[in-house]
Amino acid sequence: MPFQTRAFAVAAAAVFLAGMQVALADAPSIKVKLWEKSGKEGMTLSQDKMEEGSVEFVVTNTSTDPILGNMHEFLVFPWKGSIDSLPYDAKLRTVDEDKLPPFEGLEDMLPSATETVRLVLKPGTYVLLSNQLPGDYKAGMVREFTVLSHAQWDRLNQSGNTRSH
Repeated sequence: MPFQTRAFAVAAAAVFLAGMQVALADAPSIKVKLWEKSGKEGMTLSQDKMEEGSVEFVVTNTSTDPILGNMHEFLVFPWKGSIDSLPYDAKLRTVDEDKLPPFEGLEDMLPSATETVRLVLKPGTYVLLSNQLPGDYKAGMVREFTVLSHAQWDRLNQSGNTRSH
């Protein structure tokens, strides 16, 4: 490859990567807590909706006991039905992941672990789920998450309703 072509390719790649870093720097950071208290389990989000685009989920497994604490996972996938309609295997007491759309996320989060996953999400409804252990889904380790178009987000911001727990 001639020097000028290589120099142009390197410059173009640098501009592209700089743009990606700016996009990631502007991405909202959504805090997620996977928790267990008094025999109950749940997932708490710092917000349950966002504008389409890049997002950073910072996920903490709040189980603290390294021996008795539970490992969890954090899965993200699009879903058109209600969160109560996920394909459930009653015998295994888990969601049948083979029947879900493609998902991304974090697996095998040890007690007290905090991990980050960065995604780019399009408008629609998503499910956030821990399906690591039998019973997680039915115990409440699941949340609906909404991604709005730019126009929908602008309208929502004008009404002041961008946060929800």
